[in-house]
Amino acid sequence: MNNPEAVFIASCAADYLERLEAMFDAIREHLKENTYPYSLADLGQGIASQYSADMRRLADAEENRT
Repeated sequence: MNNPEAVFIASCAADYLERLEAMFDAIREHLKENTYPYSLADLGQGIASQYSADMRRLADAEENRT
């Protein structure tokens, strides 16, 4: 049986991480490439993207659990 609270929490986390990813992407657009600030924004965007995908998979797996 799935756990609705776990699905809700993982889905919310994925949503927030997607927004964080978008924020880092927007920041990156205003920075010169090959600079330290750009690299930090790029790193943040990549990490947020990975965690968002992980949370989405976790929510889907929990939702489909029988």
